[in-house]
Amino acid sequence: MRGLLTVVSGLVWFFITSCNDEPEGDGVVSFQEPKQNQQVWNTTPVSLSIPRDFNGSVDVTANGQLIANFNSEPFQVEWNTRTWADGDYTLVATAIDPDGKQTKAQVTVQVRNTLLTGSVPQQHIPENGRAFILISDNAGKTLAFQELVNNETYTITGPENFDGPTMTVTEVYLVPPRLFQAFSITEVKRGKWALNQAYEPQFVGSIQVQSDVQPNETYFVSTSGDYDFLDSENPAITLSTTTTNSNIFVREVGLENNRYAFLTEMNGGSKFSVPLNSISLPLKKISVPITDPDVISARVQLYGFSQPNQYDEHYPLGYFFRTGSEVRIDYPAEFLYVGSESYYRNRDIRMYAFDPKKLFDFKTLNAQVYVSSKDERVVELATYGDFDIYMISWYFYQEATNSSASWVLIGPSGKSQIIRLPDVPQEISSLVPYIKTRELQFTGVTQVSEFGIAASYDQYLTYVSQHGIAGPYKLGLTWKEQLFTKSGRTAGRLGQSEPKMLVEMLKRVN
Repeated sequence: MRGLLTVVSGLVWFFITSCNDEPEGDGVVSFQEPKQNQQVWNTTPVSLSIPRDFNGSVDVTANGQLIANFNSEPFQVEWNTRTWADGDYTLVATAIDPDGKQTKAQVTVQVRNTLLTGSVPQQHIPENGRAFILISDNAGKTLAFQELVNNETYTITGPENFDGPTMTVTEVYLVPPRLFQAFSITEVKRGKWALNQAYEPQFVGSIQVQSDVQPNETYFVSTSGDYDFLDSENPAITLSTTTTNSNIFVREVGLENNRYAFLTEMNGGSKFSVPLNSISLPLKKISVPITDPDVISARVQLYGFSQPNQYDEHYPLGYFFRTGSEVRIDYPAEFLYVGSESYYRNRDIRMYAFDPKKLFDFKTLNAQVYVSSKDERVVELATYGDFDIYMISWYFYQEATNSSASWVLIGPSGKSQIIRLPDVPQEISSLVPYIKTRELQFTGVTQVSEFGIAASYDQYLTYVSQHGIAGPYKLGLTWKEQLFTKSGRTAGRLGQSEPKMLVEMLKRVN
């Protein structure tokens, strides 16, 4: 943004005004800095290209207001944009020769002294909690922070000595004095920022589900946002629903050729007997080869959507585990799908992938992680391979006070870099005295994701700035629920049901 700029004189101006990407000028005066559509902040140079033999005067205005007048070289001024409101400005340079003839050039720029703006949704912060947004530079130094208030807007302006084009944005969520959660994302540009869209299922009712006869097999049953199993030991279950008239997805588990049924328009609060003979639709089969010898386990988790972009009404379709050198997957034909995948390498690095355009796409990740021996807040990270985003995690737990803290930092992979966890201002850390944020324990690279929604990290950030950190994952993917729900627990019954699904799936394929 800032740099050494000199006045261009002589014949150079003919080349400058002939460039196709320069704003239109008349050949006597043109802008060297700033460039057309450039974002500017703090004090920024405005310099002009003027012929050496020009002996008139030059005025420079911003939206009609004078910011400089020149009668001789150098035709350059330091424009203090901090005295101007953020917004779009048209800079016009008017050269007036001794005969009074005027010639002009202009560029349009955007003044962006505000680092971030946004709004806080209603009920975003729980009644007993507090939340802050923290801005820091690449070295972890705090630039600005602000407490968030439900249903209010926020505007954060950086200090005058911060001249960087990007920053690290951290959202901090507290339940004083014992709970601390923070989510950081790196290389964020100035502009609007949507807060983490934590997906908490809004249950509006429940359905009591039972089998019409004593089941001989195990059946996986899900509604919009909840699931459980029907079997001989558990012939009746109650499932929460996120829609008034929910649907029920039922599938066999444990057979070589499973079948399913999708039962529509079940009223919340009702009782429903599943006719087991109606579970007759054949599931499609896919097997995913696993060629990486270091993979010691693998899992694919599927969700189905009855309508595009109708995120509240999604149906867990099941978990599928590695057997031998492949993962075998059964899936119904009538759903839109989202899948998450995870597998564990011999270095205990956990990875997930998300892609709304594909059912699944196993990738091999090669990652090396080094932790500073002096400060666990500093990580030397080298990543390469097919994955594009790293998520580094830190954790703190003190049993004596039942205090816990977690911190996740997201950034672009594919390069070697030094990652520094941002500092926490004393005004925030004092609210959680049982937690020493400098004593957080580094726990490794807990996730590396594909973009899925974008072709580059820059495009990913654009999406996140509009939808929030968890925006593309609010469909109910397990890792996201673990990290972003207020309770820190997953929705549904993942904890108690996953082992059972694993056992039944292994029955099917062994």
